[in-house]
Amino acid sequence: MLGVGSTVIIAYKKHHTSRAFAHLVREIIFNSEFTDLWEELRGIYQEATVENSEQEAFQDAFYTVYTERDSSTKALASQG
Repeated sequence: MLGVGSTVIIAYKKHHTSRAFAHLVREIIFNSEFTDLWEELRGIYQEATVENSEQEAFQDAFYTVYTERDSSTKALASQG
């Protein structure tokens, strides 16, 4: 059974993971590449009458920038 000390350690680890994730999200959202792609996709989706076009464009732009960053990070790590 986990004691109070163990619970604090788990919460502490989750805190750092959550903060790192929030930092990553901030870096993506306030990136001009993301903003430009989101606006472009939003226009395309609106013309194509995609339901919830703004949200869908946001999701697709976010996913695209996230996966590009993830791929770049993995490529750099494998070179090091």
